[in-house]
Amino acid sequence: MKLQLRAAAIAGGIFWAVMVGGVGLLNWSFGYGEAFLAVVASIYPGFDGTRDLLDVLAGAGYAMADGAVAGLLLAWLYNLAAREK
Repeated sequence: MKLQLRAAAIAGGIFWAVMVGGVGLLNWSFGYGEAFLAVVASIYPGFDGTRDLLDVLAGAGYAMADGAVAGLLLAWLYNLAAREK
């Protein structure tokens, strides 16, 4: 069975954007997840993990792109490892 690269990229991007954006919204509302957002902010340039809606959207945008690349690479590696000889 082969994984579809495009579908894996879309799923990975949506998943990671929802995770980072969700924690960002929880932080914006309740102050939750500051340590997680600090780690994410150390990876994504221009994202500082502050309690600001525009910053949450920027983090989710970075996460969408990052998750899409990760999903694509994971599916590609899976297909490479699972190919039949």
